[in-house]
Amino acid sequence: MTINDYIAKVGNNPFTNADFITNGYTPLNDTTFQSVLSDYISFNHGELNIRYTLEDSVLENPSIIQNAVVNWYNTHKYQYETLYNTTLLKYEPLQNYDRTEEVTDSTERTGTNDTTFGSRTDTSTANNTTNIGAQDNTNKDDETTKIGAINTETNSSTSKKGSESNEKEVAPYDSESYYNQEKDTLSFTNRSDTNNSTTTTNARTDTRTNTITEKVGARQDTTESSTSNTFGGHTDATSRNENETYTHKSHMYGNIGVTTSQQMLESEREVAYFNFVSIVAHDIIKLIAICIYWGGGKKWLNN
Repeated sequence: MTINDYIAKVGNNPFTNADFITNGYTPLNDTTFQSVLSDYISFNHGELNIRYTLEDSVLENPSIIQNAVVNWYNTHKYQYETLYNTTLLKYEPLQNYDRTEEVTDSTERTGTNDTTFGSRTDTSTANNTTNIGAQDNTNKDDETTKIGAINTETNSSTSKKGSESNEKEVAPYDSESYYNQEKDTLSFTNRSDTNNSTTTTNARTDTRTNTITEKVGARQDTTESSTSNTFGGHTDATSRNENETYTHKSHMYGNIGVTTSQQMLESEREVAYFNFVSIVAHDIIKLIAICIYWGGGKKWLNN
């Protein structure tokens, strides 16, 4: 079985499997890269035979080669990733010197400023004197009551009927017994005794004056207050810590003269011949094929 026979039997992605397409690494897990790789192997090495140890198994299960190639990818991951990344680098082919520097200069200033204050006492005294002379405090209260004229009339009437006797008795000097001396008898049928009296009180004005005099002697009121505040000594310290940082970058590039421009150009032409697909293809051929190829009178042996 040739490699082209194997490619025709498997169809798409003959040198990888579905798991590596999903979980593999760039660029080997890219379906476009795998299509280019398959075409390259088919065109350049398609007539090589599959190893005899694999041929019988491949006829029954073509995935044996796919899994073997994926295992090779995984064990050579660092090699392939490093080679591939070199194809992505950007540089100037005629410059052999490219240097970038970043320099940071720092200036630090430190210092301390101390200000010392001694202790002090602040005293404030205030005296207030009030002189009050002798005083006579007089309180006078006048009360006047006016009473007008008053007429008071009294009328009494007594009616009598019958008789009225008036007897007088005397006792001799030598006896304690009394004897009638004379008797007056007054008889009346109807008698009325009337007494009328009128009392007149003239109008008057009653005036009462109360005067209270309080004598207060001279006096002097004095108020004295004193406030004293004491402050202990102290020191105010001020520290200064200043940092100044300056960062500057420099980029130096070109040809420093150890290699001529022509030599660097020739090296760049050699780099241009680098073919990442060809490297991977040759590794796969060595893994799965009999590496002896006769063609055009030439013997090709890939060790």
